[in-house]
Amino acid sequence: MDPIRCDLFVADLAANPTYTALSYVWGVSASEPHEVNCGDFAISVTANGHSALVHLRRKLGGFIIWMDAVCISK
Repeated sequence: MDPIRCDLFVADLAANPTYTALSYVWGVSASEPHEVNCGDFAISVTANGHSALVHLRRKLGGFIIWMDAVCISK
């Protein structure tokens, strides 16, 4: 399986961008985290978040997603 790769960017919500939102977990990860390659950085996501991204990539190809566990961080 190819690694998940992404880019982070600031979107102007007033321009009504098209995107999908994924809110999948809050709190401590229950299992070993997976990594998503985001530019030059590796971002940890939970196993179920990674599974959702893999499934969406298979179904949609490239897509824009707002993922709370990535966009809202400490």
